[in-house]
Amino acid sequence: MRSVQPWGTPFSVFAALLVFASCTPQRFAERRARLADEADWIAQTFSSRAAQADGPDAAILKLAYIRGEQTARRVATSCRAASSYLKSPQGYAEAEGELTAAREAVARVLANVAARRDLVTRLDARTQEIDEAARTATPSPAPGITAAKKRPVLDALSAVQTAATPDALAIAIDHAREALQKSEPQDPTANATKHGQLKVLVDGEIARVTALLDAEKKKDANGPKVPILEGAAAALQKAKAVLAPTATPSSPALADAEKELIGAQNAVAKAQETPTVFPSPWFRAHAGLVTLSPYVVTAVPPDQNGSGERFRLARADGRPDFYLEMDFFGRMAWLAPENSLERTPDYGLRFLPDWLLPDDYEGRIRLTNNDKIDSQSSAVGGDITVETLVGWNLAGIGLESAEAIARDRRLAKRPRGTINLELGTGFVTDSDSIDAHPHVEGGLGTAWSFPLEVAANEFRLATLYTGLYYGLFDFPQIDTDDVQYVDERRPQYNSIGTLSGRIDAAIPITGNLDVVVGVRYWDPVGSSRRPESWSVFVGISVPLGKLLEAVTKS
Repeated sequence: MRSVQPWGTPFSVFAALLVFASCTPQRFAERRARLADEADWIAQTFSSRAAQADGPDAAILKLAYIRGEQTARRVATSCRAASSYLKSPQGYAEAEGELTAAREAVARVLANVAARRDLVTRLDARTQEIDEAARTATPSPAPGITAAKKRPVLDALSAVQTAATPDALAIAIDHAREALQKSEPQDPTANATKHGQLKVLVDGEIARVTALLDAEKKKDANGPKVPILEGAAAALQKAKAVLAPTATPSSPALADAEKELIGAQNAVAKAQETPTVFPSPWFRAHAGLVTLSPYVVTAVPPDQNGSGERFRLARADGRPDFYLEMDFFGRMAWLAPENSLERTPDYGLRFLPDWLLPDDYEGRIRLTNNDKIDSQSSAVGGDITVETLVGWNLAGIGLESAEAIARDRRLAKRPRGTINLELGTGFVTDSDSIDAHPHVEGGLGTAWSFPLEVAANEFRLATLYTGLYYGLFDFPQIDTDDVQYVDERRPQYNSIGTLSGRIDAAIPITGNLDVVVGVRYWDPVGSSRRPESWSVFVGISVPLGKLLEAVTKS
């Protein structure tokens, strides 16, 4: 008869782990609390500055600070109320973006207040320049012409001086700058020279951007650099249209063309400096060699055991075998930055409370050529192994939001990781794939990703997962001499409390290939008579997507 160790003690451990998980504050709740504290601090700061505002710009400054304070208090209240929408990644991102927009709006008003003083001086000086040019011109222009030249400048000066709200001031400043530009004295000789120079520069830049865009589309038509380069190409075409006429354009038109050129050059520089970080795929297939420490059964000659066929079960030395593995995973630390705050899909588990839905998950199916050891012996373990894990994040490191990464692209190249409470289960078949021997385990795990450069300014994620667990595993039943004699090739098993550990790493070596390393270790602490079991995997990823694309194209 098969003897089975009682399940009471291990299940009490799993129950305690579940209780611990339910009591652990979720990362989203902690982030909401930090965002609420930040919003409170910003609201207090804006309130204090509104009270201290004085001088000719006091009305505008007070209104800007009050608007910022109201937005910050609204964000703080929403975060503490924790509505169902704000609990979602989209809701949190919108609240964070709203607070950022409030700070930027106040900063723009401060910049406009400073710009107003400078523009008043420049507009006043321009009216005097127009009057002086009219006085010294030969022949003297008609009074109506001089007044027509001064009118836009005087209107802009009046609008800037009388603007009483932040919005009115922003509009007045834009009109004032446009009036200054259009009222610039024109030098036909200088304009003709600049016209020729700009045409050469724009034509050269169009050729360069077109080549960059074509190369980028060949690598990844939907890559992050493509829209940036397309925008630069459109700006250059606008500049080319301004410069196309053979007649020399006016100074404002040349300024517009130069502005488009500079904007396009800046966009290209940004595209070339922006690191492209390719996230870990949700599916990976890899193949290679696995070194096992298997139990084997060997036919015993009749003269050693009397009548009838019997088999001897014992441990074998480690040996390499071929394996093929398919992995499915969605871990916070391995996702694209814009998805790093997303929960994994609930797969219809909406009846569960929010805190019980996992943040991380993975599943592995491994096929191993684990049958014949030699002509007389065969391995007990089978060819099919299935492992699954779900995890709840206890802490996150470097999981920046998409908005934060957009503001500072250097964050995309920093390591990201999580520390998780993990629960796992799975099974391994016997040598004939008839019986499945399940396992269940729980413990702590940590997942990390490290961007590695695989091409010029292109990064792929090296991923690492390690875990330490306690659980129940099936071990073959053996005697005190680590041997069992059985009447068939399928021995008896016991479920034993086991301390286990695992390491999984994938290291990119090219744009498509990874070196994959895995380690499994099981120590049957519930039975000192049984030796520990282990396996080591080393393989190369199989780029199925690229292979399928090549097949379909051919």
